[in-house]
Amino acid sequence: HRLVSPSRLLSLEGGQLNLLLGSRRLYWWSLRIESVSAHDRSFLGAFRIGLPKTSVGRSVTSGLPQRPRTAPAGLNAGTAGTACCGGEIPSLLGCHWSEGQKCHGQIEDVCEVKRTGGVVKFCTLRIEGEAELQLRFVDPGCAAPLGPTACRNALVVPALVADGIVQGLAASGNFDVSTSARLAAESVAVGARDAASLAVECGADTRSLADDGLSPYTAAIFGDDPCGLLRNLDPALRARMLRDDPHAWMEAGRTREGSGRPDLVAAPLVRDLPVPKERASALLEYCFQSQLPLLALRVLAHADGQRRHLLLAAERASADKNWAKVAARIMQQSTAVEQCCADNRTIEHMVSQIRQGREQFRRVLRVCLQRLRGSGNFDQRPPVLAGNAGAECPICFEPLYRGSPVAFVEDGRAVCPHFLCAACAKGHEATASATGAARRCPECRRSAPGTAPLPVLGDDPLGWFDFLQGPEAGAVARSTLLRAVAAMLPVDADELSEAIDAGKITAAPVEHDIAPVDFLTGGLYVWIYSHEQEHRRYSALGGASAPGISRREEWFKYWNLSQTGSLTRAEALRAVLRMSGASSLDMGRVAELRRRLDRAWDTSRTERIQRHGRCNPEAVCLDDFLAAGGLADLLEEEFGSDPSARFGGGGGDSDVDEEGGLSLARDRPNLSPVRTARQGAPSRRQLVAGSAAS
Repeated sequence: HRLVSPSRLLSLEGGQLNLLLGSRRLYWWSLRIESVSAHDRSFLGAFRIGLPKTSVGRSVTSGLPQRPRTAPAGLNAGTAGTACCGGEIPSLLGCHWSEGQKCHGQIEDVCEVKRTGGVVKFCTLRIEGEAELQLRFVDPGCAAPLGPTACRNALVVPALVADGIVQGLAASGNFDVSTSARLAAESVAVGARDAASLAVECGADTRSLADDGLSPYTAAIFGDDPCGLLRNLDPALRARMLRDDPHAWMEAGRTREGSGRPDLVAAPLVRDLPVPKERASALLEYCFQSQLPLLALRVLAHADGQRRHLLLAAERASADKNWAKVAARIMQQSTAVEQCCADNRTIEHMVSQIRQGREQFRRVLRVCLQRLRGSGNFDQRPPVLAGNAGAECPICFEPLYRGSPVAFVEDGRAVCPHFLCAACAKGHEATASATGAARRCPECRRSAPGTAPLPVLGDDPLGWFDFLQGPEAGAVARSTLLRAVAAMLPVDADELSEAIDAGKITAAPVEHDIAPVDFLTGGLYVWIYSHEQEHRRYSALGGASAPGISRREEWFKYWNLSQTGSLTRAEALRAVLRMSGASSLDMGRVAELRRRLDRAWDTSRTERIQRHGRCNPEAVCLDDFLAAGGLADLLEEEFGSDPSARFGGGGGDSDVDEEGGLSLARDRPNLSPVRTARQGAPSRRQLVAGSAAS
């Protein structure tokens, strides 16, 4: 006898020990050794109890835990590597399993014995107050006790078995095959060939793939074949496969040895050989079933991922960052994302996962929402809002959309649907801090521990929605959501509500309480997002410095947002709609202005073709814009007499409406700059000014 080597002791890590307890009514006791310390010979693990089910699904042992659980990982229907010599034993899978109970134990009396046949001792496992077990090796073909029966070792290596006392009862059983094989490999000096042969003898799957795209079988094709795996492979066919002949791999896949085998698809694929798409799709399924994310990344270059693949990859991303890469690759493809967008249940599942703290689904949701929004082409559905509408600060009466609306919050959520401008919120906060008074909304008098700005919808749509939910999570009241939109954009909440009821924004009616899925997929989110982006883009132009049409070159460069030197039709449409004070809620007026712009644009295009022989039908350069009879003259001719349009200029300066928007100017002596106030109910500022005057 001599002391066992640390490497052999560490072979117990990950081992699964299954013991039978009891006499008349048998049940399982299963121990999984999670980690082993070779220094002090201690181990950490967890044990479970498995109670056999009766015909009606109840346990036969009423005195033990009855809560149904799944079988511990690594268990199969029988016992690992043994054949029962007599009697009946309950199936491991046909049991109710208790929750795992953590435990700490010692490995004692460890020794290494030369093999002489039969049964020899290996060590003692002791768990204080729970179990004391003798671990032994049983040679191939020899029997060892398993509860009231005896089982024969059917492996080609010694099997590791155990017997002793558990919970005061006699117990006996064995370890899983992997542990026995590891200990057998550590017991003698072995090389790579010996280890491979031992793995095959222990029943290893020679066609199982690894993340590098190779199986033992295909690795033998490219290298040595120590286990004789290629005995049935035609040498001439193998030679063609080594020359990267794609037809040879196809022929091998049609043989009896290769039919339906994923390794004969993966090997040519990782060598960048052509692979039929249907076979690549089948290989992708195998990668997800076998937990092979790195191979799945390579397969996705030949096959499209589906919705289930995207969700499953996102599910696994929290445990393995390589699955996050797989999810990102699938999101670059159109098939899976389109499937997610077409099914509201998928969006609902993503929201549910995010609610549970799985932030990797937020990225998937962001990609799906990007697909829902479309290309964001201004020309398709212009997101313009004109006038001085929108919510006002209840303290200074300034429009809230000109800055960042601030809400009264508790635990990061708004407590009421009212907002302040940033300056007044700062002053209100300073006053409350100095006087020790409670922070109260000046409109509804509701108190809150603090204030916070309304999040940017484009940064985090779900976070924006959650901010409005208030202290009680769930749906957002329709009135609260519309008030928030009126604080962000120059739009009246009542007008927006009427447009929603008229079906101008959403396909389905919007109820009093709006769920997150309905908000994201019903059309309301897309409308708000597009108008918020347009509002921010236009505000960044600096409306106060916008030139009039008399300064045509400056006007051209101002509205040429792409800065390409060519004014596109969409950019011209933006200028016309802003000039005319049109709103996307008035779809009829937008359509009319578009028609009139198209008329001027088509005339300009015809003139350019006559002048140059050809032209870009969707853009006009600066020289053609400024030319006599060019687009600038045509725009003045088409819209100059429109009484609803706002013109500014006089000295080339532009007029700016209440929104900070540009008024397109014409330099005509008989026309003066005009500002048209928004029709409808007077603003709060006007009401206060009238009351003060009276």
